[in-house]
Amino acid sequence: AYARVAAEHYGARNHEIFLQPDVSDLLPRVVWHLDDPVADPAAISTLLICRAARESLTVLLSGMGGDEVFAGYPRHLAHRVAEIYNHVPRWIRRGLVAPMVRSLPGSGPGRLATFGRNAQKFLRSAESSFEERYLGFGTYFGVSGKERLYRPEVRESLARHDAFSIHREHLAGGEGLDPIDRMLSLDLATFLPCLNLAYTDRLSMAVGAEVRVPFLDHELVEYAATLPPSFKLRGRTRKYVLKKAMEPRIPQSIIWRRKAGFGAPIRSWLAKDLAQGISEWISPPVLEARGLFRP
Repeated sequence: AYARVAAEHYGARNHEIFLQPDVSDLLPRVVWHLDDPVADPAAISTLLICRAARESLTVLLSGMGGDEVFAGYPRHLAHRVAEIYNHVPRWIRRGLVAPMVRSLPGSGPGRLATFGRNAQKFLRSAESSFEERYLGFGTYFGVSGKERLYRPEVRESLARHDAFSIHREHLAGGEGLDPIDRMLSLDLATFLPCLNLAYTDRLSMAVGAEVRVPFLDHELVEYAATLPPSFKLRGRTRKYVLKKAMEPRIPQSIIWRRKAGFGAPIRSWLAKDLAQGISEWISPPVLEARGLFRP
């Protein structure tokens, strides 16, 4: 719907394609092209979009990087919310809020489950130090959760391994800066190149397409780094300065729309297209043979 609004506003051609992939065949191909273990279903969407676009285009433009440069992720706002939340009396946080959030569904379809999942993740880290809080906001799995899955020998071999060691080094290097700047610096150094740019580059090249990222032009990134944090996250508004700068040029319904992640209908795929594969890939005998996880 938003693509149609933009096309009408600018007088551009809008070519819509409905993708109906055979995910059971596609997933092994995606894994092969990625080389690294990337657990983001957006990688599948990227290959599908680039493959469809490649029929008539060689170069595509992506808005990737805007969130890392101008503070656009929910976890950036969650940090601000946590600062306010921690001023609430502890007896209210522990005695009222926590039990209520734990009672919400943490999985399944619908907005209530999405809210419950995010609220539970928020509470797991909200009361921690800034560093531990932000690292916690970036994962659904804490150390204890992962350890419960490992076989004893794997758990023992990883006992002294800190999966966040590189992240902690980056955060330590930004001590004294505003928390927003520290978060963005970390995202630009780790999350962006190691996840988003990695799968986009590999899967676009897999079909002969080139994805360019204008928000990561070095002059724009360097300039944005000099802006006060309040220009990026103002109140509850993320990417504030970017949105205000584009207000005269872009329809309001697009600029101020609710943020939508770039993902995939993964729940539907797991229940239908991938159901047989999943039952084979993570069956107890297969997991036992691999020697990493407890079935």
